[in-house]
Formats: sequence, C-alpha cells, structure tokens
Amino acid sequence: MGRDVGTLGERTVAAWCSQADMRVNPSDEDKRGWDHLIEFTLKDHESGIASAPPDRDFREVKSFVQIKSTDSQRRNVSIKLSNWRYLTTGTPHPCFILCLEFDGADEPQRAYLIHVGEDLIERVLQRLRELSGEGTQLYESSMSVTYGEEERLENESGSALRAAIVETITGNPIQYKSWKRRYLTEVGYEGAILRVQGHAEVPSDYEGSPEEFIADLSAGLVPSIDLEVDEAQDLRFGEPASLPSFPEQISMAPDHKTEEVKLVLSACGYSYTRERITAELYRPNELLGQVSAGRRKLRLSIPYANLILAEGTQPLRVDVNFPSENVAVPLADLQPLAKLILFSQQMYEEGREFTVEIHNFSGAESALTMGSLSGEDFESEETLEMASQRIRNAWSVWKALDVENQVEVTVSHLLEKWKEYHLLEQAFRGEGVPATFEYGVHEPYEEIYGTPDLTVAIPYPLILETPIPEAILGLVLMGEPEALGEKDGLHHYELTAEETEVVYSETFLKDEETPFDDVMEIRELCAERVDEEENFVHVLAPVDERRPGASDS
Repeated sequence: MGRDVGTLGERTVAAWCSQADMRVNPSDEDKRGWDHLIEFTLKDHESGIASAPPDRDFREVKSFVQIKSTDSQRRNVSIKLSNWRYLTTGTPHPCFILCLEFDGADEPQRAYLIHVGEDLIERVLQRLRELSGEGTQLYESSMSVTYGEEERLENESGSALRAAIVETITGNPIQYKSWKRRYLTEVGYEGAILRVQGHAEVPSDYEGSPEEFIADLSAGLVPSIDLEVDEAQDLRFGEPASLPSFPEQISMAPDHKTEEVKLVLSACGYSYTRERITAELYRPNELLGQVSAGRRKLRLSIPYANLILAEGTQPLRVDVNFPSENVAVPLADLQPLAKLILFSQQMYEEGREFTVEIHNFSGAESALTMGSLSGEDFESEETLEMASQRIRNAWSVWKALDVENQVEVTVSHLLEKWKEYHLLEQAFRGEGVPATFEYGVHEPYEEIYGTPDLTVAIPYPLILETPIPEAILGLVLMGEPEALGEKDGLHHYELTAEETEVVYSETFLKDEETPFDDVMEIRELCAERVDEEENFVHVLAPVDERRPGASDS
C-alpha cells in the first residue's frame, strides 16, 4: 500500500504555521475549495497599516489555502470548478494553492504558492460563463493550472510561506479585499455589459413623426425614451446570459460624447464672406447611424446658445440664452454668438446663400457640409442684432488695446457704453465718424484768427469701466466748427468731426492707481500729442469732470 502523501503535506503545513506564529484551521470537508484557513496578525515590519487601538486594528490576515502534495514534478494541478468558484467569488480574502513536491522524501523538496489573483480569477469566471445554461454540474468539470519558478517559495519553511502571503497582499488586508471586490465586478466587462431587447413608442405629447423623434433623440433634443423590456442579457466576456429579474420598463438616454469643432459659415457672391466659430459638438454615436438620410440632426453649443443643424426642414436653428443684465461674463464668451448672429443677418439683408461646414469632425478635415442655405430664412430679432453689434464693437476696442481675452463685461455695461465703443471702434480703424460736439469759447474765432473757417481739435477723454479691467483713453475730434451764436456770454460752436484719433490709451486693473488725478490732465496730455498745425480748443464746459476710476452714476 502506497504512502498517504496528502496527509504528509497537511502535517507539514501545520508544523510550518506553528514555527511562523500562524494559526491554521483545517476544513472538515474539502467541499468549498480550501483545505486550511491560515490566520496571523501582521507585525510592524510587515504591515502597510499604522498601528491602532484594538477597536481600529485591521492587521489581521485571513488566507484560504488548498494544499496539493505530490511525489512527482508535474508542475500542474487540476481543481474542480466548484472549488475554483469559491476560491474566486466565495470570499474577498486572499486564496492560494500550495504545491508541495516531496520526491519520495519525508520533507518537501520544493514548495510553490500559487495566488488566485487577476489571471486565475478571469480564467475561472470566463469558464463559468461558458458553462452557464449547459446543465453541467460544476463538480463534474475541472480546470488545471501550471506553475513554475516564479511561484516557488524562497525555501521550504513556515517563514517563507508567511513572507509570500504578506508580499501578495502588500501588507494591507483591507486594501486587498477592496481590490478583489472591485475586480470581481469589473473583469469581463470591457465592452458592452448589458443587452436589452424591447420595443418603444413615441410619447403621445410629441408632435412629430417617429423618424423625427429618433433624430431629436440622437441630437439630445429629447432626453430619453421609455422602453418596454422583452429580454435583458448580461454580456460578460461577450457571452450573453439572460437576467431573470429586470424592470419591465426602463428609460433610455443615449450615451454621448462632446468634441471641439470649428464651425465655418461661408458665402460666395459679389464678395466672399467667411466666419469661423469654435463650438462643442454633441454626438450620441449609437443613435446617429439609425437616423435615416435626410433627417439627421446635430446639436452644437457655444456660450449662451445652442445650434441645431438639420438635413431636412429648419436646416439651422439658434436658441439664444443671453446672460442676466448685471452678471459679469468674459467678453470672449459673447463674441462667437455675436459673430453668428451678425453673419446670418448679413445673409438676410443681402439675400445671399451660404454653406455650413463642420471641421475636425471624426478626425476628418471637413466631414460634414450642409447644403446651400438661403439667407432669406434667417432674419435675426432686432434686439439680438443690436446686442451683437455692440458686442462686436466692444471686442474690437479691447482687441485694439490687446486685452480682449481678459475683459469681463455685463450686458448693462455694453448697453450704457455703446456710443463710446462705436466711436472708439471707428477711431481705431482710422475711419471718420459723425461725432457731433457742442462747446463754448470766450472770444469768437473771427476775432482770434480772423476767420471761422479753420480746423480745430477737441479732446474727448473716455473712461471705460468693466469688472475687469478699466481703460482710460484720450480721443481727439478734428474738423471745421459751425458757429451757433452767442449764449450765456459764450460763443457757441458745433463740431461734426471729420477725423478722429486716439492719442493715448492705457488699461488698468480695477481699483489700481492711475497716473492721472483728474480728467483735465488727460485733456492736457491729448493737447500735447495733437499736431501743432491744429488749433486745440480748451472746452469751458467739459464733457466729463469725473476722476478716473469713478463709477457711473
């Protein structure tokens, strides 16, 4: 009768545990996948957890070990799937297979510790999924595992066994259990995790056709759809398994991604016009391909507006949501909306056709081009056009001052200062503007210069205050004045500027000290910088006597 090498292995493990200060509890019946429960408390040099009071001490290690003893060197062990299931899913504690090779001796000549870790957990779960639904009893099937020098203990002793277990859990049993629970829920679900088959109906309050509803759903204009579930399947490792318990009705929202794209609007004709706008494109991948040709919709967003592009009717729609009147927002966020509205208004007024292209869509240089659109369909609301024009003027001024991307404004600021922005925008572009100014002088020009027909220059200081920043500018208006007669002891003139020039400009942070004490100093600086041939007029009734930095009243 041959010797019982299995009993020899169990006695060896019991002796090793006694030597290495570990407690061992054998299983009465080997039905759960393990022979021995090995327990010990981590010592300070082993633990990745700081010492704590007894009620907070989590350094206790539990490990389940199945022992395989042999007199051969097969380097391969076979275990029933019923046992594998427990070693993988039955406990969050670490599980091992300890292979002892005796070679006919009374003491093990080699010892190998196989950790039931990521690779084995994945293999076991995939095998279990493959057998689901086949009526196979797990105890009737087995799965083998090979081992080699990587699993070999440093020596044949209890201290080497203990050291290998500590290394496997990196001295932290709490962290190990957390990892194992998480891994068990994630492995095998790299792709889709659920397949639901059912049927859906368009909601009764939806006014369009079923095709239009799917198009709106694909563009995110309809948030979700209710689905009556016929069957639900779990898709672990790509193998479907029916779920016996699942809600009869679920609400489905399409998974979507957003990407930054360049929206290009262009029109040909007697002049070529092009506008470029950066936008965020909303793309629910799985639904877009289900929408029939000619009915697709795309949704793009820019600050304070959504754009809807459609292949059928209403090919371009803009839903505007301006910020509140007194809320400060970056001027750069308002610029794209202004560009879009002013472009469409230009197309409307000129009756021109234009195209819309989306660049950098799905990695292509120009993946989508809308058909030619008629400008006659895109008249902007008068208030939107006015607001957009004022945003554009403000942008041009701050851009000329080289701080356009740092400016924050309120809508009320743009409404109050629109004349100043319009005047400065023209001045920075070197264009004349019909700026009219009335002033008075003590002596008429006829008495001083012998003729009223002379060119004069009048300083026009401007202070533009925003939440961030403010600007002080010296603008000079030049032209030939028209006499209005004497009034209140002064000779009054009206000047309609034929030319404007910005002779001084500077920006400051809010409440930062400026180089001027009052507005007159700005006027005097303007006078110094105007050409000597011009007659500089010191206005007796200043336009603005505020100190720089004072707030509007």
